[in-house]
Amino acid sequence: MSAPVQRPRSRQKASINPSQTVDWKVKRALVDLLSGFVENVEVKSFDNLKARFSDAESNKAFKSWTSRGPNVEPTPDILRTAFKSTRVLKYMEERSGLPEEQVLERLTFVLPEVIGEVIPFGDESPNLIKFHLQSLRRRLPIFSS
Repeated sequence: MSAPVQRPRSRQKASINPSQTVDWKVKRALVDLLSGFVENVEVKSFDNLKARFSDAESNKAFKSWTSRGPNVEPTPDILRTAFKSTRVLKYMEERSGLPEEQVLERLTFVLPEVIGEVIPFGDESPNLIKFHLQSLRRRLPIFSS
């Protein structure tokens, strides 16, 4: 008696929550921005981003994302202040299809998450940041604008 022929299982598409897709779009746009792939936007690197969080309250939050321990979640107002007089929020709106308020709301958890992935152990060396950004970019889905 011959063994039964095993047939490959059909791959089922995992159901994707629409809000998760939007979060991925915001995350992808942020990673593209920090990787320097976006022209005409003032924040093109980790150092540019870090400089935007220079006042006491926002700097405390930023430092928590790059160190071990709990993250301080930024408020939409902190993010709005950090990105004022830049085209960052407009770019994020265009890429995600969300209005500014929703982009800011999503960035309150996406931004610390991305920074935590790019600087997992607090090492801010440029080559390591570049490596982690490239790795994260490869793992994120690509969405058309």
